[in-house]
Amino acid sequence: MDLQNGSHWSGAINTDNTGKKVDVNLDASSSWSLTADSHVDGFTDGTTALTNLKGNGHTLYYNSSSAANAWLGGKTYELQGGGYLKPEK
Repeated sequence: MDLQNGSHWSGAINTDNTGKKVDVNLDASSSWSLTADSHVDGFTDGTTALTNLKGNGHTLYYNSSSAANAWLGGKTYELQGGGYLKPEK
């Protein structure tokens, strides 16, 4: 899923972690507000400060083995509004 050009999305993706390959690409002008824990294979963000990703107490799990996530360094990040961006593998 691509969120670009000032897009704003409030929702969750792959909540049961059964999707084969789920990628989310967020540009710096767009935002995502989580409504439930979500799982992605690849996650890119136009702002490395993650200021456009609001956790609302939920966790976004990412595949630390995916090359797309190398920029995250396998680390856990605290999100605005509570919650985390966290490696799954």
